[in-house]
Amino acid sequence: MARGPRPPRRRGRAADGRGHARIPEVVISDILSGDFDIVVRLEAASLECVRGIREDIARMPGVRDTVTALTLSGIVNRPRGARSSTEPG
Repeated sequence: MARGPRPPRRRGRAADGRGHARIPEVVISDILSGDFDIVVRLEAASLECVRGIREDIARMPGVRDTVTALTLSGIVNRPRGARSSTEPG
């Protein structure tokens, strides 16, 4: 089944990421290309806290929909700017 053109997105405070900056549990907020506009990473004390933050984000101007995924286990967690062992030098 063919999909038609994607409808234009409304841009608001949440759509440009600035609304997320006021949430202390947000540790990363990146604007993306593709099907999703923004990825937001939270570090929260409980699932109840995550649920409340998700609801707050869903109510922000410009937010049409949200998708929530939980990290089950980490694989790579290196500091920003860390070089790969395969890089020369």
